[in-house]
Amino acid sequence: MDRQATIAKLAKCKHNPIQDVKVLEALKDEGLEALEAHCAARGAEFTALEERAEEAEGELKALQEKVGSSEATIKTLQADLKKAEKPMSSEDWYKRAPKEVTALVEKQRKADEEHKEELVDTLKSAQDVYDEEALKAMSIEDLDKTAKLLKLDQPAQADFSAARRIPQPRNAEDKNDPHLNPPDPWAEAVKALQARQGRSVN
Repeated sequence: MDRQATIAKLAKCKHNPIQDVKVLEALKDEGLEALEAHCAARGAEFTALEERAEEAEGELKALQEKVGSSEATIKTLQADLKKAEKPMSSEDWYKRAPKEVTALVEKQRKADEEHKEELVDTLKSAQDVYDEEALKAMSIEDLDKTAKLLKLDQPAQADFSAARRIPQPRNAEDKNDPHLNPPDPWAEAVKALQARQGRSVN
């Protein structure tokens, strides 16, 4: 390469500390060669750094993707943990229960349904506060309590003790009270009969 071409190249080289053309023209060939060697070495270092930077950027991108994947995994695990911490619903328990257990549950459920139907049929005709729909909306416990309140589980016994009780006069005024001391409708007939019997004996 001739001197002018070398000077022009060195003037454009970003790694050359001397880019003034006049200064470069004033240098001897040895100086230009030294600058050219310096630019070549710095260029090689810069290229290596650029390649390393690209590699590092690729590694960083891969790490970011891995971190993103790890974050997604962490979120999934956290969601699973929250589900595990929640109390298991009866439906979930029923789905996981053994067949022998579910068979017993179904048997009990059927018995409860039949018992509830019987209670509803009994109560809808034994009272007029709740209609059939309201009774069906009640739980079996509430229906049982209502039946006990109405004493449907044991027939009610009529109490006639008050009708058999005879009021007793407590003082002289009570003896004249017709409500506490009602007249005897047979008194006059008994007196007349006694009078006739007395005359016939004499």
